[in-house]
Amino acid sequence: MTTIATLGSHCALQVLKGAKDEGLKTILVCEKKREKIYRRFPFIDELILVNSFSEVLEKNINLL
Repeated sequence: MTTIATLGSHCALQVLKGAKDEGLKTILVCEKKREKIYRRFPFIDELILVNSFSEVLEKNINLL
C-alpha cells in the first residue's frame, strides 16, 4: 500500500485528508506539543512524535 507522510504544519490536514480520500495510508510527523490537536482526526493513521522537527534530520525515523 502506498503511504503519504508529512510534517504537522499548516497544510498537513489537507494533504492527509486528500490522501485518505484516495485510499492511501497516512503518517504525520508531529511535535509532541501538538499531539493533542492531531489525535482528533481519524484520517491520520499513524503519528510519529518528535520533540522538534530537527529530529527528523538527526534521527533514523522509519516512515515505512
